[in-house]
Amino acid sequence: MKRIPRHAAPLTVLAALMLLGMSFGCAKSKETAGLQGKWVDVNGDTELEIKGDGMTIRWGGWTEEARFQTVEENGVTYLRNTQEDGYFGLMSDLRVQEDGSLSAYEMVLDAAGHSFRFVREEQKAALLEIEDLSTDAPKTIASKELERFSLDFMNNGGSYDVGKDWPTGRYRWEIRENGDGTYTMDFDVMGDSWIAVRFSEPVEEEYVRGLAALLEEQGIAAQNGYYKRNAVDRAGYELYAKYASGETLSVCADGDAAETCVFALRPLLDYAARQNLPGIG
Repeated sequence: MKRIPRHAAPLTVLAALMLLGMSFGCAKSKETAGLQGKWVDVNGDTELEIKGDGMTIRWGGWTEEARFQTVEENGVTYLRNTQEDGYFGLMSDLRVQEDGSLSAYEMVLDAAGHSFRFVREEQKAALLEIEDLSTDAPKTIASKELERFSLDFMNNGGSYDVGKDWPTGRYRWEIRENGDGTYTMDFDVMGDSWIAVRFSEPVEEEYVRGLAALLEEQGIAAQNGYYKRNAVDRAGYELYAKYASGETLSVCADGDAAETCVFALRPLLDYAARQNLPGIG
């Protein structure tokens, strides 16, 4: 944002301020009474203490004082720092969500910054509890013919015993039957701002049958329907398979529930690497 020179003439300053108000879409102030008190980050240890229009931000052992105003734009309410161009250090302005929580993001270059979700201190314990949403129970799969397979997960330098020989990033592996008896495999690994692996080529039916056999050998059907989560913003994992018989497998977890994978990922990745994945092996 362009700053107004200190020596600007009064009329110039007035015009600039009018334009500034227009740039916020006729934003209007709102009361702060409902925001008073202590807020804690579900995704970390940052805390907010709001008193009047003052805010104390505690980041671990570091404390920052700020003053803020609330503004409404297009039906959304924001908290903006009145002294630092709207932001709070590396944290963006705070958005009031429909559930009453406050959200913000960490503004860093060339990386995925922290996601803040502030709730009332007394609400945090309940949000950290892991929900078990598992359905459709363990099963056996009669079919040996895969029509669709996908695996998504985040590897942070060797997560889930993957090993450090596999790159860090978000993994997406998919195999699909094209409707004519042929198969295509996509295997991507995406870093914060780069592509670590990108593969998209036809694969043989024998290879797909081998994958179906590996899923059976690993006993993944015994985990079918597994789904646990909590409110923490953490990358989870999901495995999905659909067979020619119409049978399906689904195993997934989100938040803290995804700290441990309930099936072995490394054998699946070793099988994926039988194809000529660029930069692997």
